[in-house]
Amino acid sequence: MTTTETAPKATQEVLAKVSSLVRLAQSDNEEEARTAAMQATRMMKEYRLVLIPEAEIERVKTVVGEAQALAKQHEAAGTQKMMIGAVVGVLLGGKLKL
Repeated sequence: MTTTETAPKATQEVLAKVSSLVRLAQSDNEEEARTAAMQATRMMKEYRLVLIPEAEIERVKTVVGEAQALAKQHEAAGTQKMMIGAVVGVLLGGKLKL
Protein backbone atom coordinates (compact mmCIF):
# COMPACT_ATOMS: atom_id res chain seq x y z
CA MET A 1 0.00 0.00 0.00
CA THR A 2 1.29 3.47 -0.83
CA THR A 3 0.90 6.58 1.27
CA THR A 4 1.08 10.27 0.51
CA GLU A 5 4.36 10.57 2.43
CA THR A 6 6.19 7.78 0.60
CA ALA A 7 4.78 8.00 -2.91
CA PRO A 8 2.85 11.16 -3.71
CA LYS A 9 2.77 10.47 -7.44
CA ALA A 10 1.44 6.94 -6.86
CA THR A 11 -1.15 8.34 -4.47
CA GLN A 12 -2.28 10.86 -7.05
CA GLU A 13 -2.64 8.02 -9.54
CA VAL A 14 -4.75 6.04 -7.07
CA LEU A 15 -6.97 9.06 -6.41
CA ALA A 16 -7.36 9.65 -10.14
CA LYS A 17 -8.30 5.99 -10.68
CA VAL A 18 -10.84 6.00 -7.84
CA SER A 19 -12.27 9.27 -9.12
CA SER A 20 -12.77 7.87 -12.61
CA LEU A 21 -14.32 4.71 -11.16
CA VAL A 22 -16.77 6.79 -9.11
CA ARG A 23 -17.76 8.71 -12.26
CA LEU A 24 -18.11 5.42 -14.15
CA ALA A 25 -20.29 4.07 -11.34
CA GLN A 26 -22.90 6.61 -12.44
CA SER A 27 -23.15 5.02 -15.88
CA ASP A 28 -26.50 4.07 -17.38
CA ASN A 29 -25.03 0.62 -18.07
CA GLU A 30 -25.94 -1.20 -14.84
CA GLU A 31 -23.23 -3.87 -15.09
CA GLU A 32 -20.53 -1.29 -15.82
CA ALA A 33 -21.79 0.94 -12.99
CA ARG A 34 -21.89 -1.95 -10.50
CA THR A 35 -18.39 -3.16 -11.44
CA ALA A 36 -16.94 0.35 -11.21
CA ALA A 37 -18.59 0.95 -7.83
CA MET A 38 -17.20 -2.33 -6.49
CA GLN A 39 -13.69 -1.54 -7.76
CA ALA A 40 -13.82 1.98 -6.33
CA THR A 41 -14.98 0.63 -2.97
CA ARG A 42 -12.24 -2.01 -2.96
CA MET A 43 -9.55 0.58 -3.76
CA MET A 44 -10.88 3.00 -1.14
CA LYS A 45 -10.71 0.26 1.47
CA GLU A 46 -7.26 -0.92 0.33
CA TYR A 47 -5.77 2.59 0.34
CA ARG A 48 -7.78 3.72 3.37
CA LEU A 49 -9.45 6.60 1.51
CA VAL A 50 -12.37 8.52 2.93
CA LEU A 51 -14.82 10.71 1.02
CA ILE A 52 -15.49 14.05 2.66
CA PRO A 53 -18.23 16.35 1.38
CA GLU A 54 -17.01 19.72 0.06
CA ALA A 55 -19.29 21.53 2.51
CA GLU A 56 -17.47 19.86 5.40
CA ILE A 57 -14.09 20.84 3.98
CA GLU A 58 -15.27 24.45 3.68
CA ARG A 59 -16.58 24.35 7.27
CA VAL A 60 -13.22 23.10 8.53
CA LYS A 61 -11.37 25.80 6.55
CA THR A 62 -13.61 28.44 8.16
CA VAL A 63 -13.02 27.10 11.67
CA VAL A 64 -9.25 26.92 11.09
CA GLY A 65 -9.22 30.47 9.70
CA GLU A 66 -11.12 31.75 12.73
CA ALA A 67 -8.75 29.90 15.07
CA GLN A 68 -5.72 31.40 13.33
CA ALA A 69 -7.21 34.90 13.56
CA LEU A 70 -7.92 34.38 17.27
CA ALA A 71 -4.37 33.10 17.83
CA LYS A 72 -2.93 36.19 16.10
CA GLN A 73 -5.17 38.42 18.18
CA HIS A 74 -3.96 36.79 21.41
CA GLU A 75 -0.37 36.84 20.16
CA ALA A 76 -0.65 40.59 19.53
CA ALA A 77 -2.21 41.13 22.96
CA GLY A 78 0.55 39.04 24.56
CA THR A 79 3.24 41.02 22.74
CA GLN A 80 1.64 44.28 23.82
CA LYS A 81 1.50 43.15 27.46
CA MET A 82 5.12 41.99 27.28
CA MET A 83 6.22 45.38 25.91
CA ILE A 84 4.26 47.25 28.58
CA GLY A 85 5.81 45.01 31.21
CA ALA A 86 9.28 45.71 29.83
CA VAL A 87 8.68 49.49 29.85
CA VAL A 88 7.32 49.34 33.40
CA GLY A 89 10.31 47.23 34.41
CA VAL A 90 12.75 49.72 32.92
CA LEU A 91 10.94 52.63 34.58
CA LEU A 92 10.82 50.91 37.96
CA GLY A 93 14.40 49.77 37.59
CA GLY A 94 15.49 53.35 37.01
CA LYS A 95 13.56 54.64 40.03
CA LEU A 96 14.71 51.90 42.36
CA LYS A 97 18.35 52.10 41.33
CA LEU A 98 20.41 53.92 43.93
